[in-house]
Amino acid sequence: MPSAEAALFQNGSFEIGNNLPSGAVDGFNTLYPGNTDLTGWTIGGHSIDWIGGLWAAADGVRSIDLNGLGPGSISQTFDTIAGQTYDVKFMLSGNGYDLPIIKTLIVTGALTFQFDTTSAGYPDPMLWEERSFNFTAAGSSTTLFFQSTTTTPDFSGIYPGNPFGPALDYVRVSAVPEPSTMLLLGSGLLGLIGYGRRRMKK
Repeated sequence: MPSAEAALFQNGSFEIGNNLPSGAVDGFNTLYPGNTDLTGWTIGGHSIDWIGGLWAAADGVRSIDLNGLGPGSISQTFDTIAGQTYDVKFMLSGNGYDLPIIKTLIVTGALTFQFDTTSAGYPDPMLWEERSFNFTAAGSSTTLFFQSTTTTPDFSGIYPGNPFGPALDYVRVSAVPEPSTMLLLGSGLLGLIGYGRRRMKK
């Protein structure tokens, strides 16, 4: 699995980078493994499309089609605390230009997600939907990995895989508060409420 120097999680809406895609005509850039234009992310698989003006993003103006000219992947390594639980949220849609209707992907090598493009249009509406999951960090850094598994049918027989894949945007990672922390916070709030009531009685 690709990795990079650990840092704070960044660029979850894919707005930052070099050679930014924009415009309705040239509305995307196809990025291949080794390309470093997309800040914070490592490109894998065959390729991805960094979407600019082609369709409306879930957040900001840019998003990702995980299939460029074939199924691709993106990954990012970031700082974590061993034993800490984290919540990952992301917006999911699909490139509805052509089959298959169901776009599929795997996340962190094990979790499977899909998006049904039956009611979606091309290029809009994208009908973005939020997906989420939790993980417990095993060490001081963790790699978040999104990989398209949308491979058939081969469009027009000229691509190495289907170029119309799952669409991704607005990826967020946050630490989940420990139960003891939530208990202390709740106790503090109850104390403040009790203090306020005593003040009112006076």
